[in-house]
Amino acid sequence: MWTLRLVGVILALSSSAGEASQLTGALKPVTRITLKPGGTQVQFRSGEPVATWGWGRSVTVEAYRSGQPILREFDLHAGGVSTDLAFSIPGASITAVRSGRFARGPDGTLAVSTAASSQDSPSASIIAVISPDRRQRTIIRSSPYVATAVTIARDGHIWAAGHEGGLAGGKDYMIIRRFDTKGRTVSSLVPRSTVRELPAYVDPSSPSFLSAGADRVGWYSEATETYTEFSMDGRILGQYKTPPSTSGVPGLAICDDGGVFVSSEHRKDGSKGWAIHALRRETRDWAYIPMSEKWGMLFGCDGKDLIGTTEFEKIQRFEATR
Repeated sequence: MWTLRLVGVILALSSSAGEASQLTGALKPVTRITLKPGGTQVQFRSGEPVATWGWGRSVTVEAYRSGQPILREFDLHAGGVSTDLAFSIPGASITAVRSGRFARGPDGTLAVSTAASSQDSPSASIIAVISPDRRQRTIIRSSPYVATAVTIARDGHIWAAGHEGGLAGGKDYMIIRRFDTKGRTVSSLVPRSTVRELPAYVDPSSPSFLSAGADRVGWYSEATETYTEFSMDGRILGQYKTPPSTSGVPGLAICDDGGVFVSSEHRKDGSKGWAIHALRRETRDWAYIPMSEKWGMLFGCDGKDLIGTTEFEKIQRFEATR
């Protein structure tokens, strides 16, 4: 039998919503996105979770469903030098980490949403917080809440989007939850009863994506066709309908200037290739920008540069022209 140190998970069942807010100085619409020359060679393994970008480094996972997954960080500013961290949950024989469920904060803190199990214990949903020096690990046992997306905001708070298995029997719960690095719940937002997913989806958070910018956090819900922006303290700044033709969207990025970008595996006309959609807040829609490469996805932003890839085993930069 395996046990975990439990951290307080009493939820503050409250949400705060503010009026839609615009960034100071409206951004000009994006007219073009170009791939910058070069790139950093890295070693990704096919079939593993999609990489994420977090405050200067790319993070991926190898052996994502095993007794000891490997969290691997790539430092682009140091030529792609990688650092490995063996990640495990005490007493668990299998730890599973999937795409979108791990993130890196501005100080190097790592947050990992995982399912851990052993032969004599059922699977438990856990959010692990790993300190910047990698010496301390805080375990948040979140069950029955399953975090399907995580990110770390500039203020260090860990944001999660997740579910508790629906609204069976009239049960309600909060979809978005914020934690500090000690595992304490800071606030809970967006009641399940206030949103409805499309018929083909199980719940609003599956799939969905979280990304942190300089002054906000964005939640992209494919299941509800909405993109919602929150202030650092959890107020809703704005909500927008997601762009068309982004089913299976592999990437969400928020840049320091407030630009928001979504990459799509599909083009509007059905031709092969990928595209990027850029949010236009003033008109409440998205600029559609087909890319010239055959394939690609976004991981995040580094300042104003978009970070992504068009070649497996290479991290690349993109420039958005306004």
